[in-house]
Amino acid sequence: AIRWCTKFFKSLTSDAWCRQHRALLGDRAILFTGERHAESDDRATLSHWEWRDIGLQPCKA
Repeated sequence: AIRWCTKFFKSLTSDAWCRQHRALLGDRAILFTGERHAESDDRATLSHWEWRDIGLQPCKA
């Protein structure tokens, strides 16, 4: 199953924004988002943080 709200309205959107604004972000940008523990009981059991490397490469989508 695809979690539309998570993948397409959060992750892909923020990745695209970061790629388009790479000059503004600088060489070592860190993006903190959300409070996943407050979204649902299932998400409350997930790790408090995770590393997600977007690489700031141009989007091929």
